[in-house]
Amino acid sequence: MIQLKGRTIGAVWIELEDTKYVNAPALHIMIGNPDSRGMGTGKLVMEAMINYAFTEFHTNVIYSRHLTSNDVIARVTSDLGFAKDGAPYAEENGLIFQNIKLERF
Repeated sequence: MIQLKGRTIGAVWIELEDTKYVNAPALHIMIGNPDSRGMGTGKLVMEAMINYAFTEFHTNVIYSRHLTSNDVIARVTSDLGFAKDGAPYAEENGLIFQNIKLERF
């Protein structure tokens, strides 16, 4: 859970197994409280989790994905060094996602 000033505002997690949609390890974040968005908290949490994943899982690649309509997370992940991983795709429910990856050499 992501807490800010004693309130839970979202969640962050790392998938350790490949799924139908994204390879592992895959980093995901959700800031559910609209009043807590745009403050940089998500980016700070993602930076911490990226460092954790590279250190703990001894990997050179971290994956993620986001809705193509979510311009904010697209910008944040790009700023963190993520790059597109393949073409956008639609899930069965019609939502369109973009897979991304962050490589460290």
